[in-house]
Amino acid sequence: MIAGKYAGLGTIGLNHTLITKEYGPRIRLVSVITDAEIVPDPLPKKEYCIKCGLCMKKCPMQAFSPNEGGAVACMDKHKCALYHQKLKNEFRYPCGVCTAVCPVGEDKKIYGKSSVSEDGIAHCQAFGSKNAVSNMV
Repeated sequence: MIAGKYAGLGTIGLNHTLITKEYGPRIRLVSVITDAEIVPDPLPKKEYCIKCGLCMKKCPMQAFSPNEGGAVACMDKHKCALYHQKLKNEFRYPCGVCTAVCPVGEDKKIYGKSSVSEDGIAHCQAFGSKNAVSNMV
């Protein structure tokens, strides 16, 4: 996420994820090792996170808490990891609620407020957090 920020791809949100203009936090980054000379994009001039707090409010474990004056929320990584472990043991991993509820991203124009298609909701109900769908709205 930090590498993505400094490559000019986006900014860091309250929920500790890279947030892009196009997809909000609903992205996955992979690494490519190369010796090619690649010019980075310029850093965004404004923060994409609008600090609405939905990621904190909708977290099934309430793993986030306000960080007065901080750019990101305080995160109890242990609580988050315990929930991910529980979901993994139930073959319903990962959670992803904090990224699904984020209102930032042009992809919201496609799927609306929830940013999740009907197929995605069905997938979350079958494989994700039991609270995923109720937490996404």
